[in-house]
Amino acid sequence: MYDALRLFHTHVQQTTALLLGIITTVFVVFGFALDRNQENQALSVEVVHLGGAILVLIAPLALLSVSIIGRYYLLYVSSLYFAATISRLAQLPAHPWFDDVPEEPSKKDPWIRSRTFGRGHSLFLYSLMLWLLGASGLISGIFVFLSF
Repeated sequence: MYDALRLFHTHVQQTTALLLGIITTVFVVFGFALDRNQENQALSVEVVHLGGAILVLIAPLALLSVSIIGRYYLLYVSSLYFAATISRLAQLPAHPWFDDVPEEPSKKDPWIRSRTFGRGHSLFLYSLMLWLLGASGLISGIFVFLSF
């Protein structure tokens, strides 16, 4: 269970660092390319268009990352359900993490879906953050293409 949660958080951290690094790098290159003291302005415009293309490609990367972290979080929630079931069968003392886990097997699938994809849980919030990064890259890339 902890390994699944660690995978989820590690992937979120690395993806966020990658997306922010790409956006920052592209804008730094824009700063050098748009230096008006350069003699070769055509090359600068090509570099800006290449940066715009890279920014547009951040959106599909964010989509792929949300899909991957969704699977990691689903694995974590399934592990949580399994651990709660084993704990109850072994008659171990109750743990606060297991309080909202249903005991009836018929409620397992709806609970896993609501816990995985419901608002207020880690997947929703991290997915929102990645979607915002992807959308900002897409909007910035389109703006760059239309401006130059």
